[in-house]
Amino acid sequence: MSETISLNKTELRNFGIITGAIFAILFGLLLPWLFERGIPYWPWIIAGVLIPWALLHPKSLDPVYRLWMKIGHVLGWINTRIILSILFYAMFLPASLILRLMGKDLLKRKLENTDTYRVKSTNHKKEHIERPY
Repeated sequence: MSETISLNKTELRNFGIITGAIFAILFGLLLPWLFERGIPYWPWIIAGVLIPWALLHPKSLDPVYRLWMKIGHVLGWINTRIILSILFYAMFLPASLILRLMGKDLLKRKLENTDTYRVKSTNHKKEHIERPY
């Protein structure tokens, strides 16, 4: 998936400033504080390069932005598969097994003395539409 998005100076400037600030705050302060570690230098170096770069010459940040977005797309693809797999095997599979053991058929897939799955609809009163809750 190759996108040819053209960003203007303001968007690239915002990208550089925000990304630099996130590196400084998240990796330079918050995570070391939460895990009781010493304050590392590398997030401050990245922020110290990105923020002035974004302020002085934002158009030259375009390759950095494109690389950042490619990495984000790859990580998003991987995380989606991991999260959906965990969700399926931790929630939906056990729930379906329990329902099957209990003999429940929530979708009403079994034909009982009939030759159609159709469920007859019911007519609602006018008040139901005006005040559904």
